[in-house]
Amino acid sequence: MRLSQREDCLEALYKISSERNRPVGFVELSGELQMSDEEIRSILDELEREGHIARVAGGDIMLTDSGRQRGEGVLRKHRTLECFLTEMLGMNTDKASQEACRLEHDVSDETIDRLSLYIRDSCPGAYRWGKKKEREPSRAGMHSLLDFSEGDELRVVSMRGPGWKRRLMDLGIIPGQTISLKRKLRNQSIVVRVKQCDVALSPEIARSIFVEKRT
Repeated sequence: MRLSQREDCLEALYKISSERNRPVGFVELSGELQMSDEEIRSILDELEREGHIARVAGGDIMLTDSGRQRGEGVLRKHRTLECFLTEMLGMNTDKASQEACRLEHDVSDETIDRLSLYIRDSCPGAYRWGKKKEREPSRAGMHSLLDFSEGDELRVVSMRGPGWKRRLMDLGIIPGQTISLKRKLRNQSIVVRVKQCDVALSPEIARSIFVEKRT
């Protein structure tokens, strides 16, 4: 049985049992995994032999201490990688989650520890193990680039997310800079003109740039 399948199962068991604070039913587990019921039963049998799970009355599944530790570790890898891909690289959440699923089985604990420190230092407050901090849609009295229309002349007030700030500064997008909103695309990406150059921005990055209309 592939290690990645066993880890996926332990991760799902840990996530469900932590959220609901009880043993996990087979149907619940099956709904989390993209595997056949036969594959899942085979994996559960192997995990039980290895001492990572135990069956309780009614056939529900409970993680042992070793299983809980393994499941938590895999989930931590997944969320750290997903956070890096979204916060640092600007990927959308669905694609980042899919990529994290592929990477989490091969990355070492040391790499995850170093990556967590990098995220924490580069983007403080955006990520905590076990939780993602939801971003508020806008600060009080302030509006992001996405709130304006094509042709608007704007002045940059502030930017959120240190991971993106360095890239934006390299493009000339800094507080006080005048920019023009040239185009809004169907996928919510936008094109702005900065210092006579057109720059395309993803909706995630555009949402982090707060501006005001020039008068």
